[in-house]
Amino acid sequence: MVKIIEYDGFSRTIAKVAYVILNGNRCIFSGIVPTPNVCGTVNAAESVIKAITQAEGVVQQNLRWFDLQTYSGFFWRSVGEYEFDELIFEHSADGQAHVVLWKQTECPKEVVDLFTEYIGTSKNPPKIMKPHEARQAGYKPYDYCSPNIGSCINFMRVAGRARHGSGFVIVDNEGFLEEPGTESWVEVCSLG
Repeated sequence: MVKIIEYDGFSRTIAKVAYVILNGNRCIFSGIVPTPNVCGTVNAAESVIKAITQAEGVVQQNLRWFDLQTYSGFFWRSVGEYEFDELIFEHSADGQAHVVLWKQTECPKEVVDLFTEYIGTSKNPPKIMKPHEARQAGYKPYDYCSPNIGSCINFMRVAGRARHGSGFVIVDNEGFLEEPGTESWVEVCSLG
């Protein structure tokens, strides 16, 4: 079962990861608060590991550690896109372990299945409207714009949870979202 824990993300925003320990020897974690709001799991790996080892009462050296990087934790990733890295450590003279390498590896299906909520799926794409359609339907700008649709989708997911319901759409201000490889400035709008 996937658990959620806070870690020191070096910001005023509370940083969180979803994590699971499999077979007693592999810990997989994935950031669920998007950068740049917090320091992501790559730059705060030692902080993430410290939070998990303290919560679980395990020794860092007794586990293999993996960072699953998804759009939930990295605003520049697209929904459904992920990278799965094993963390490689080096120990300093004082015995402290420091991550020195993220070795990309194939992500097991079991992990993909466990973290589907954070990886996302394109089976249920966000609703995208033209500006006049959004106005007619009662949507209003929500003070969030980006040229990156992935960050808008993540914002919608996070803000929707905070408001206990979605009520968000993406408004394509230039009408180019349907053309592959073309960036468009998009904004998130909410009902009422």
